[in-house]
Order: sequence, then structure tokens, then C-alpha cells
Amino acid sequence: MIRLAICLLAGLLSALPAMAQQGGISGTVADETGALVPGAAVVVSGPGVTRTTFTAGDGRFTMSGLPPGTYQVVISMPGFSASTREVTVGDTMTAAADVTLSLASVVSRAFWAPISRPARKTCTVA
Repeated sequence: MIRLAICLLAGLLSALPAMAQQGGISGTVADETGALVPGAAVVVSGPGVTRTTFTAGDGRFTMSGLPPGTYQVVISMPGFSASTREVTVGDTMTAAADVTLSLASVVSRAFWAPISRPARKTCTVA
């Protein structure tokens, strides 16, 4: 019984350093006017990890449980240009990735074609 307790305790203690070596990324997404952007997609890619989340109603997002390393954070929302940030996450550290999205440029092209009139048909009455 004592051996079982010692083995369980040793197993738990050996897992603590691995759990402690995780950080996270959090941030706020706003537009150019400062209005918060809810529902923006946030994709985080780093050392062996790719995760996706969405901003909450207050424009905030949080992604925890990330191993230390450098991450690419790509934030996108229809109607806005995507924004990419590089952040470094350390042991038990939450890195900030606040982003301001710009409106996507709208490209409009007018296509003008000459209007052709149908040929007039004439009837001859004899």
C-alpha cells in the first residue's frame, strides 16, 4: 500500500514540471475606429501546434496551454484584411497580441459594352 502511494506521488510530481511549462496568448481585436470585433477567427501556429479560436463578444480571445516558443497569430474577419503577428510564449507566460484590423479594399470594375439595337424588320405589303 505504501509502495502504491509512493508511486502515485512520484508520478504526480513528475508531471508538474511539464504542466508548469505552458503559456498562452491573449489579445483584443478592434477595427480602425476602435470598435471591438466579435467573431474574428484567430489561428495560432507554432512548434508542433496549430489551434483556432474566435473572438468573444467583447473582441477578446485567449489561447492557453501552449508550449514555449514563437508563434504566428493570424486574425481574419470577412470585410477586413487579415493581420499576422509573431509572438513569443515563455514558461507560464501569456503573450499579448492586440490587433487592429483594416477594412479590406474594395475593387470595383465597370464593364461597358456597346448596346446593339436589333435590326428593324420591314414588311412590304403588296
